[in-house]
Amino acid sequence: MALKLILGNSGSGKTEYMYEQVVRLAEANPRKNYLVVVPEQFTMQTQRKLVDLSSNHAIMNIDVLSFQRLAFRIFDELGMADLQILEETGKNLVLRKVAQEKEQELQKRAASMQTAAQKEGKELEEESIVFQNRMND
Repeated sequence: MALKLILGNSGSGKTEYMYEQVVRLAEANPRKNYLVVVPEQFTMQTQRKLVDLSSNHAIMNIDVLSFQRLAFRIFDELGMADLQILEETGKNLVLRKVAQEKEQELQKRAASMQTAAQKEGKELEEESIVFQNRMND
């Protein structure tokens, strides 16, 4: 299946179109399974919408998963279900440790970024002065 981009402004019907397509494909291919991955807070709402769109009001071959549930499912299928997932505190501790280990490198990068930003700021200021002078002429 080829990658298909669905583009449009907010409220133009992109999500509705996707839901309709998934339901249509699922009904046409009942032996295939389909995954719909959405943020955690939208799983129930998405399931309800897909059920409403389905002609028989059932989605037997469509699974609606959050990103975290998808990760757990993959780990389970790979036989890695006993992995421990870091909580926010654990993630923060790991990031702090890496930041401490890379402190000198990060300071050098920050200094070079600051220098580049100052240079760009001066260039913008000079362009603005030139523009203002042209406007005043």
